[in-house]
Amino acid sequence: MLVMALFGVALGFSLAVLTNSRSGTRETPATPLARDTAPDRGFAPSLDVAEASPREAELQRAIEEERLARIALEEEVAELRERLASTQLATPSAPPSTSDDETNAVEAAKKNPGPWFDRKALEAVGLPSSEISEIERRFERFEMDKLYFVDESKRNGTFRSAQYNRELKELTAELREDLGPSGYDAFLYATRRDNRVLIRQVLDNSPAGRAGLEDGDVVLRYAGERVFLPAEFQAATNRGTAGETVGIEVERNGHVHRSSVPRGPLGVRIGRVRKPPRMDR
Repeated sequence: MLVMALFGVALGFSLAVLTNSRSGTRETPATPLARDTAPDRGFAPSLDVAEASPREAELQRAIEEERLARIALEEEVAELRERLASTQLATPSAPPSTSDDETNAVEAAKKNPGPWFDRKALEAVGLPSSEISEIERRFERFEMDKLYFVDESKRNGTFRSAQYNRELKELTAELREDLGPSGYDAFLYATRRDNRVLIRQVLDNSPAGRAGLEDGDVVLRYAGERVFLPAEFQAATNRGTAGETVGIEVERNGHVHRSSVPRGPLGVRIGRVRKPPRMDR
C-alpha cells in the first residue's frame, strides 16, 4: 500500500509540472503519456528525454523506480501466498501436541545425533545385509543429490521458495519410488526420521470410533497404500470419492488390526512417531 501511495503522489506531481509552461506562465500541452508494452505491468508515464527538462527527467526516473518497486512487491506477495497455500495443504487437520517424552527425545537427539545412516538399527530388526547395503547406497546418492540441489538453489535465489519446496518433494518422491514401500520404511528408520502416523485421540461418535480405532493406534495402510507421515495420510483421506468404503490397517500392542472406514474425515487427532520397519512386507 505504501508503494502504491508513493507512486500516486509522484505521478500526480509529474502531471502538475507538465501542465505548466517550462518557460514562465505560458501553458504548454503536456507530453502524451504512453502505456507499458507489458499488459500486466500497469500504467507507466513516458517523456521525451530530449525535450524534457532536468527536473522532468528526474521525476520520470523516480516514477519508474516506484513502478518497478511496486511490481517487485506484488511478485513477492504472490510467492508468499503460494508458499502459504502449499503449507496449509500439508498441515494435519489437528496439530499434534508434544509430550515431555518427545521433547526430551528431541533434545537428546540434538546433543547426540547418532550416525547419519544407522546400519546397526536395521541389522537389529533382522534385515539382510545385502538389502541394508542397497538402502545405504541409495541413501548416500540421495543425500548428495540433495546437497547439490540446495547449493544450486542458494546460488540462483530460489532457496526456500515455492519452486524449491516443489522440486525437493519431487526428489524425495523419486527416492521413495526407487526403494519401494518396505525399503523406504527402512530408510526413514535408519536415518532417524519419523515413519509412522500415530492416532493420538479418537472421537467416539466418529467414523474412526465406529470402526473400532483407538487412541495410540499406529496407522500402517489406508486404502491399500502404505502411509508414513501425517500429511500424506490426510491427503489420502481427501482422494477418491467421499464416503466410499476403504480399508485401514493399524498396529496395536504389536498386533495388526484391519477395519473399514468411509473415505473422508475420520474424527481423529494425529501425530508422528518413529517405529522399527515392518518385516512382513
